[in-house]
Amino acid sequence: VVRGVDDTLAARAEERLAGLLRVGMPNRFGEQRFGRDGGNVAEGLALLRGERVRGRPPDRRALRFAVSALQSAVFNEALARRPVPLDALEAGDLAEVHASGGVFRVEDLAAEAPRAAAGEVSATGPIFGSRTLEPTGEPLARERAAMAAHGLDPDAPLPRVPGLRLRGARRAFRVFPTEAGIAREGGALRLRFTLPAG
Repeated sequence: VVRGVDDTLAARAEERLAGLLRVGMPNRFGEQRFGRDGGNVAEGLALLRGERVRGRPPDRRALRFAVSALQSAVFNEALARRPVPLDALEAGDLAEVHASGGVFRVEDLAAEAPRAAAGEVSATGPIFGSRTLEPTGEPLARERAAMAAHGLDPDAPLPRVPGLRLRGARRAFRVFPTEAGIAREGGALRLRFTLPAG
């Protein structure tokens, strides 16, 4: 419930929700994943470099969490660098079919663009790892730049870290809320929505 909302803001919220349902919203990872001042990301990079963190060897769970934070930061960076709207594709993208989760390379942009505009498919970004599929062209160049911006050499093989299997994946750049609605209750709005896991 959001209180103190006048009619103008309520109408704007309803319009904005309609846009999110039609186009989707950025599927970025939340700031809480990165820790205070990005400490989890820095720890993940240190662990991949073979450095000891906080003067002790990390347990497997802490190691996975820190490296996951670094993967998430690279994904968010790739999303932030994307020059086209969420409902658009680029040649060379790896796109996800929302209904099945399948991933394919965008080779015929004219054929695939209407599917993206309709919300059937979305471009994906990297959750880097040893088996992560890569796009081509400009999408690949931006993903490599996103890795470099976080201290990773995109040309170097990922280090083997004991206790960590870093296979990687692709993640859609956008997500669609479902079961969404807004109800006016006097000077307040009651918002409801469901988001997929992750």
